Order: sequence, then structure tokens, then C-alpha cells
Amino acid sequence: MTFSLPVRIARLGNGRGAARVIALWLVVAAPVWAEGYEFALADAQLARLGIALAWPVAVSEMEIASAPTEVVVPPARQAVISAPVNGLVARILVDAGETVTRGQALAELQGPEVLSWQRDYLDARLEDELATSQHSRDQSLYDEGIIAERRLQESRARARASQARLDQAQRQLELAGFTGAALAELGEGGSLAERLVLRSPLDGVVLERLTSVGARVGALDPLMRLGDLSELWLELQVRQELAADVLPGMLVSVLVGGQERRSTITTVGRFVDDTTQSVLVRAVLEQADHRLKAGQYLNSRIVAPLSSGTALALPAAAVTRHLGKTYVFARRENAIEVVPVELLADDGARVYVAARSLDANTRLAVEGISVLKSLWLAED
Repeated sequence: MTFSLPVRIARLGNGRGAARVIALWLVVAAPVWAEGYEFALADAQLARLGIALAWPVAVSEMEIASAPTEVVVPPARQAVISAPVNGLVARILVDAGETVTRGQALAELQGPEVLSWQRDYLDARLEDELATSQHSRDQSLYDEGIIAERRLQESRARARASQARLDQAQRQLELAGFTGAALAELGEGGSLAERLVLRSPLDGVVLERLTSVGARVGALDPLMRLGDLSELWLELQVRQELAADVLPGMLVSVLVGGQERRSTITTVGRFVDDTTQSVLVRAVLEQADHRLKAGQYLNSRIVAPLSSGTALALPAAAVTRHLGKTYVFARRENAIEVVPVELLADDGARVYVAARSLDANTRLAVEGISVLKSLWLAED
């Protein structure tokens, strides 16, 4: 069905009675203008009515949501270097932002406990040597029937107890930063070290320095925080009304130095933050780009591949709804056609419709939609 402008508007009078007639007429007449309805409009008329046209864009994926994002270091890839004893920070060998390797010296700590632990280790080592030697002799005497079994059991128990004390003392020094070579040198008569050297447990970066030279620290006080940046997480705060459409396996797209980087969503939160009314969504960014910095904030998009292959993306304003169906206004030669479309997704700014609904080479009205809808529904 077609008609041409100028539009004739019947005068129905003024007042509430006229409004009721118009409303009733629209309700009754609206179903008549169904799919394929077309009305003539010249280009000049489109311009006067403020109607703008644009082409839809063929896409193979659709944007589910966009959200502010923070770059974070996974907890499993962080390490805190703490003081093993009470003491004084004698030296700091690295600072925040520097790259470190496993075993590299980070700081030196001095204090009376440093010497005490080494003496404990030497005493435990000597005690273990004596207990082990005694147990070996008692075993030989028992095998020859010279001593009773009870004496052998007692010497065996002393040997085990001394070994446990040695292991504890050795482990204590290892946690304090002593290497195997340093322990061997100490056990072979080397001099006692005046300082503990704290070393890095991983290859990474110093994320934060929490002390300074000359500071007095207590046992377990944090001194530095390290991070392995070979893998990063992107943590998105997605509005709760959009989070229901986000699923693990979808992709997060961010721009890094003008280039797109993508990561896979692994976690979608199960609760809504009561302050921001958002849901936490986490994606893993493997082989992290050096241009991404831990603690950095940026914007990202959540995208999902289309199961049907391709779709057409349009501005959200291009779509109108009527009687439970979705329509667009397509530009023909000198007419506007009302075309029904199958809506696949709506991210607020754009909508995605099935490609079979439209021709990608057909221009669509993207502004002035309310005018076209009024013409569609109000004219015979």
C-alpha cells in the first residue's frame, strides 16, 4: 500500500472528544500498516523532515556490553617479601618498577637474631653429627649382641630428634635468604654473616617498595611486593542489567597503543556490588603486552561471535517497535518501506539484526524515526 505527500489530515474538531477519536482510530488502523508498507518521500522531503540515512554494517560478532576495566596481577603471581626477623633495613638493592629474577638479592637486613639463627644452625648441625655417630655405633654393638635393643632404640630416637632440629634450623636460614652454598660454607667453618640477604622468589617486577633504608622492622613486616607480569587479568565492572548476557568464553577487547588486544572471559561474578550495582567480570590476558600496566584503568568491550555467521549492526535509534514487533525504515528509490527485522541483540548504542532480514546495501533511516512512524501509523 502506498501514498504520496502532501499528507491530508482530517479535521476532527477540538477537545477531548477529538483526542478520543484520533486515539481510537490509531488503535484500529495500526494493524493495517503491516510488513511491506511503503509510502513515497522525495529526497527534498526527507531533508525537510530531518530524516538522515545510513547503511547497516555487516558484522560477524556482536557487542554485548562495554565497561570500565582495571588491569590487575593475578594473586597467584604476586609475592610479598617480608622481614624474617626483627632488625634494621641495612640496604635496599632494587626499587619499584625494576625487573628482578628468581634468586636475585633485593635487600639486606641486620639484627641480633641474624647471628642467633646461625649459631642455632651450627649447634644443631654438631648435635646431629654426634647423635648420628652414636646411633651408628650402637647399631654395630647391637648386631654383635653386646647391647640391649632398648639402648639402640634410645640412640635411634636421639638421632631422629637431632635431625629434626637441624632441618628446622636450616629451613629457618633458607627462608631468611641463605643459599645452599652459604649454608655449606657456614657449616664448614665459615664466619657468621652479619646480615640476611632477602632474595626474589620469582621472575617479575617490583610492584611496590614498602620500606626504606634505616627503617626498623619487625618479624613478618612487609618490605616489598613483587609480581610476575607474564599473565594479567582484566577486571570489568559490568552494569547488572547487562551482566545476564555475559558468559564465560566470550571475548574482551581493549585498545593498547592503538592496537586491539583480546582476552577470554573466565569468570562472571555471582553477586552485585551494592555500591556500584555492577557485576565483576574477569578475563585472562595471556602473554601480556608490555604497554599494559598493572593498576591501569581503560575501557573495554565484551563481544560474542554470532552463531548464525553474520548480522547487520545499526544505530539503536534506527529501530522502532510496534505491537510486539521490530521494524526499520528502508530507503527505496523514492519511497520509504517499513521492513520487519529479527533483533538479535541490543547493547544500548547499537542493535544487531539477522542478515536475512535486510540487504546490507540498503540505506536505513537513522534519524527522524518518530516522524516516519507517525506517517506510517497515521495515514490511510
